[in-house]
Amino acid sequence: MSGTEVRAELLSPAEIDAALGGGSVVYIPLGSLEFHQAHLPIGLDSLNAHGVCAAAAMITGGVVLPTVYQGTGGGHGDYPWSIMMPTGDALEANLTATLQRLDDFGVLVAVVFSGTSPTNSSTWSTASARPGPLATPLSETAAGCEWSPRA
Repeated sequence: MSGTEVRAELLSPAEIDAALGGGSVVYIPLGSLEFHQAHLPIGLDSLNAHGVCAAAAMITGGVVLPTVYQGTGGGHGDYPWSIMMPTGDALEANLTATLQRLDDFGVLVAVVFSGTSPTNSSTWSTASARPGPLATPLSETAAGCEWSPRA
């Protein structure tokens, strides 16, 4: 898929359908807006997540949704230009709704990738056989977790 646009926000619905025809994978990059150091952008985690997801989609196929700039915790809330949610409830609701819509569109796999910590990244199955878009972890991997549908 080298040289092909993978960023969903720049694609028409027909282009997204064509891109997913080669591999039904949608990447969802996550990251916060937080201070790292004075010389670094506050979106560093998000930019990293998006870059990794775009590179993966270019190699394996699929599309990358726009980055979700929403972080929680981590003790960074008092630093300059750090914008953190008080709990993960809003992020969970956002991902649940997104995964449900991807399931409605027939997407088979969604890779939720956090630029903050690889242990927070997951591959989600959106197979219609399961009740709802969330899944149960199968095993830890170097890049995050593999997930299968809930029984």
